[in-house]
Amino acid sequence: MEFTGERIIPKIKRGNIEEHVLLYQESLKYVENKFVLDIACGVGWGTELLATKSKCVIGVDIDSQAIEYAKKEYVGDNFTFCSGSILKIPFPENNFDVVNSIETFEHVKRFEIETLISECHRVLKPEGLFIFSTPDFDQFPYQPKTEKEYRGFHFWHYKKEELFELLQPFFKEVAVEKPQGAGFHAVCKK
Repeated sequence: MEFTGERIIPKIKRGNIEEHVLLYQESLKYVENKFVLDIACGVGWGTELLATKSKCVIGVDIDSQAIEYAKKEYVGDNFTFCSGSILKIPFPENNFDVVNSIETFEHVKRFEIETLISECHRVLKPEGLFIFSTPDFDQFPYQPKTEKEYRGFHFWHYKKEELFELLQPFFKEVAVEKPQGAGFHAVCKK
């Protein structure tokens, strides 16, 4: 698996591993004995971590190379991997207890973010939880005005107020926290 500068690959010790582990550990608090979708799972190490507490986890990523890597590196009885997009999740509605997505919002173009939220909401069971993290604009200011200004792998960093505005039409409860040393970590109840 080639390191691009953005994807976390713990076995080759590349990327901001500590922050991502912290964010997955925050998610662990909500997945015990649950059927979990880890959408935009990357190379699968976080899916394996979620499986330590979950009933079953499916890791999904748009990058088929990442999924092939995950299938070779992480094998367990209660988790699996498949290719798919967070903008068109390949599962029926009302399917998962928890949808987890660590550091994904910033990789989706701003005009597609409501599609991302809608898709995560769609596949959740009633009372299900959507858990995600994203960089904090105040800590890492980045909001390009035109597509020509985009750089690297991120399209937009959100302010806390923006996240509430985006999430509240979809979820009856929205909590956005900021774990020490990390961006936002949100838990939203359907």
